[in-house]
Amino acid sequence: MNRPNLFILGAPKCGTTAWHHYLGQHSDIAFSAAKEPHYFCEDFQGFRWAKTEAEYLKLFDGLPSSAYVGEASVMYLYSKVAVEKIKQFAPDAKLIVFVRSPEDFFVSYHSQILLSFDEDIVDPEAAWEMQDRRMAGEAIPTSCREAKFLQYREVCKFGEQLQRLYSVFPREQVKVIVFDQWIENPRGTYLEVMKFLGLPDDGFEDFKPINTKRHNRFRWLGKLVRRPPQSLLRTSKFIRQLFGLQRLGVARRIRQFNERKKNRHAEISQAFREKLKADLEEDQRLLESLLGKPVGRCHGDATRVVLMPTVVDLNSAGDVTCDV
Repeated sequence: MNRPNLFILGAPKCGTTAWHHYLGQHSDIAFSAAKEPHYFCEDFQGFRWAKTEAEYLKLFDGLPSSAYVGEASVMYLYSKVAVEKIKQFAPDAKLIVFVRSPEDFFVSYHSQILLSFDEDIVDPEAAWEMQDRRMAGEAIPTSCREAKFLQYREVCKFGEQLQRLYSVFPREQVKVIVFDQWIENPRGTYLEVMKFLGLPDDGFEDFKPINTKRHNRFRWLGKLVRRPPQSLLRTSKFIRQLFGLQRLGVARRIRQFNERKKNRHAEISQAFREKLKADLEEDQRLLESLLGKPVGRCHGDATRVVLMPTVVDLNSAGDVTCDV
């Protein structure tokens, strides 16, 4: 039975999906087709796709024999229990982490959970200001799977999250990659990861642009396919069983029609960006001290490389539409 020994822990919107794809091309690495089971996030019950060890291990059935069998669940880093659970499950595992400057991360992350209907406030500044009310249980969207995902300040604290990770796993088992730096030099980063994993370079160079920031043309249609009513799910299940199909592909085609690229430069005001920096300054200093290098925006073409969904992308979906 295949047991995973390689984990991409997050953070979301920092390169996890792209590198799940890139590394999955290597003959010595096999990832589960379902990218984000979040099995070890026992503190995010509404977001776990695999909830028992049997369900989890089944995701790795049929994978080829490889030096590394892995998965990528972007909220493992944010979770307060996942890393310890992974340690108990696979103490010798290799872990890969992606981080970026918190203000850039927040913009992208807010856009993502707006797309997935965990958030319903379109304006990112207004959403940030709602954190205290939401901490008290107020104004949480009915379609939000996990209210803790709306605590943006906590989600952005990569320094605190990395410090927690280092308290559980030795640093030699952890590879941290800064978003802007891998964008500037993806091939060099790939070679670093191969060295970290102790694998030969296979010459991979196809670091193509993957998965742009998106928005729904029609939010009602996006919600229908991402959060379909039970009646529609039952009908879909009946049709799939009748014809022996794993999925119909209807939801995927509707999403392709409905979701459109979003202008990466339509971001936040400079005043609000400075507020974010001030709010997260202490954690940013902690992160940079742990890494021994700055984490900030690159000066190259930061729009050249973006992220991509794989077979079942639970970060962008995590929704029940993967079977429809």
